[in-house]
Amino acid sequence: MNALDAPVCDMFIVGCPYNLQQMWLMPRLDIVSSKVATSQVMLMTSYNFSDFDKPYVTISLRFGKPEDWPDLVATKLFNGEWFPVCSPGFLESHPTLLSGDPSAFLEVPLLHFSTPEAIDSWESWLGVDGKLDGQRFSNYLSMIHETIAGRGIALAWIGFIEEHLRLGHVVRLTPMSRRHDNSFYIVTGKTISPVAREVVKALVDSIDDYAGQP
Repeated sequence: MNALDAPVCDMFIVGCPYNLQQMWLMPRLDIVSSKVATSQVMLMTSYNFSDFDKPYVTISLRFGKPEDWPDLVATKLFNGEWFPVCSPGFLESHPTLLSGDPSAFLEVPLLHFSTPEAIDSWESWLGVDGKLDGQRFSNYLSMIHETIAGRGIALAWIGFIEEHLRLGHVVRLTPMSRRHDNSFYIVTGKTISPVAREVVKALVDSIDDYAGQP
């Protein structure tokens, strides 16, 4: 059933872009469900944030600035920040990746998230003109899957990779990171229910400051 056409009576609807939903929200879905005792929780996926402005959307997760949503309330989750990661096994085979020398990255397979809207790139990270070699993905989750499988190194966004860092599936390769002007927020209407307020607080409180510093 299309989320936009679904019945919304007695539903707590959380709007979220797909990659953020899968990598950050899903590990916390039990937090949402535990607070929403009398309603069904429905996840509504869209990359068009205006879809989340519908009155039946309870809360939404978005990337931007509070001024992008002047008629709504934005509560910050985490920065738009990214850095290189690889699997522990891959690092064991390529220990020079921790040397601090960016040229070490050019000696291993690079995994690229390559879409027209992509903000990060290995070319920008390494200050290289032209296009670097390496497998390219239009799906972020596929790129991270290959990273965990030990087939290269990737640039990962902190909120998206947090769970895999915590579980030891990947390791961070440098304390340096890049940060976008935008951040990730929970966005709500100006008036929300006590339950929605509890969910927002619980999700914010769930954020682990652990960033896998090498």
